[in-house]
Amino acid sequence: MIIVTLRKKGNNVIVQFNDGSSILVDYKIVTDAGLRKNDVIDESKKNELLILNEKLKIKEAAIKLISRRLHSKHELINKLIKKKFDKKLINDTIEELISKHYLNDYEFCKAYVEERFYRKKIGINKIKAELIKKGIERNIIEDVLYLIDDNSSFHTAYELAKKKLSSYQFKKLDNQKIKQKLFSFLSSRGYPSDIIFKVMDKLNIHENEWT
Repeated sequence: MIIVTLRKKGNNVIVQFNDGSSILVDYKIVTDAGLRKNDVIDESKKNELLILNEKLKIKEAAIKLISRRLHSKHELINKLIKKKFDKKLINDTIEELISKHYLNDYEFCKAYVEERFYRKKIGINKIKAELIKKGIERNIIEDVLYLIDDNSSFHTAYELAKKKLSSYQFKKLDNQKIKQKLFSFLSSRGYPSDIIFKVMDKLNIHENEWT
């Protein structure tokens, strides 16, 4: 095949061949390959250009997503698959991003825990479940959550419980109902049962005296 025209269209170029076929590739692909009018291109070269173009589009989409916020490897792969990119080329791009330190599940995990535990006051059980769902390896999760000691979990749960107990809905409840609701609340936030029981002991709910 012989290139008969190269027509720029936005950031892309329409490469027209003498057999009537054409391909649409990024301008960068055209310049990197040094394509010119009257160049002879075989089918293999044509397919190579299309693959390079697909890889470039995948990388651009991935970088755009990462620039908005950190992503886990699993999250990013799923989002790229939803954009209908080729799965093998997605995996190739992901490995490149990892090698160039654009993507790092350990750093993602640390940032996620920082946001969820220290800012949103979510307990480690719920955070762990969320991270597993995001495809983070369990050894990474354990390493990061190990940095949160029981005292930190207790303090955070205690402050949440005090705030909850001061709300109107608790004012007229008996001790048993208070204990049930408080346990349900803290458990739903992801706090372990041993931490919850320590919080209730500290609040001295049995005597209806909350400190």
